[in-house]
Amino acid sequence: MNCSLIGKLIKEYRERLGISQEELCGDFCAVSTLSRLENGKHLPGRKQIEAFFSYMGTKPPINIIPMTEDDFRLYNLELDITNRIAEHNYKYEELLEEYKNLFDENDILSKQYYLRAKAIFEFENSDKKNPEKYLNELISVLQLTVKDFSLEKEITERYYTNNELELINSIAIIEWQCKKEESAIKHLEFLVSYYKNKRFIDERNKGQTLPILLYNLSNWYGRRKEIEKSLESSKEGIKLCKKYTQLCVLPELVFNLGCNYSFLGNHTEGKKCIIAALTIMKLLDNKNFEMGIDYVNENFGYNLTSENI
Repeated sequence: MNCSLIGKLIKEYRERLGISQEELCGDFCAVSTLSRLENGKHLPGRKQIEAFFSYMGTKPPINIIPMTEDDFRLYNLELDITNRIAEHNYKYEELLEEYKNLFDENDILSKQYYLRAKAIFEFENSDKKNPEKYLNELISVLQLTVKDFSLEKEITERYYTNNELELINSIAIIEWQCKKEESAIKHLEFLVSYYKNKRFIDERNKGQTLPILLYNLSNWYGRRKEIEKSLESSKEGIKLCKKYTQLCVLPELVFNLGCNYSFLGNHTEGKKCIIAALTIMKLLDNKNFEMGIDYVNENFGYNLTSENI
């Protein structure tokens, strides 16, 4: 695949979506570099090609990316690390070490990926007594490509790569643990809005991400006793789970829905949803099953047991 064909494909995607060269470049690339690429006079590295497509809400066809042997190994390491993080498996120290030894320190996008994965690894394997340290680390990592990001400012309306969006999500999660609830919810609400309203984000990406964001949002609203907001987030998450056949957080969303109905006094609907959710959790051997029973019995007096679910 020569650079002329890659540049042509990026230009076609960009123009079809109505994105200017300045918007597509963000803070990580000069407009002149993109212009040279689109004119077939420049061949960027793997991460830069992926970033251009990621800004446009999709992934490049793997066969168009020119890769050295090291590039291919880095690509596969990223897949492995990303999958482990998604599965809450934070034992990937050897993968991180191999990644560190392979990537070029001058490649800011690979550096950003590595530092994010490293910060998450260290946080999840720590005693979590100092979340502020990891929050500041993740902010610095995001600022490698989103230079104007800060907790105090509204997030700029621009295009973001998947890695940048995942960084904002990680920042929000640790903000919550730092008791920065307003800021955490603001950043999670931004992510929900971004995935819902950026029309060019591919449906698979939306289906994998939006239900999980809405589940977390419904939890956080619920803990703040903003029950109506939690209820609406749960309903929207369930609707999207059905639309995209995304089942990973469906029982938890149904459980939240039942709790919200119960808090609002609709115990008939609430108990029905809770029992449905717990039944699925039991079948899936979900770790939240026993905790869910304890929670609803304590808060609503439903007297459920594992035997009568």
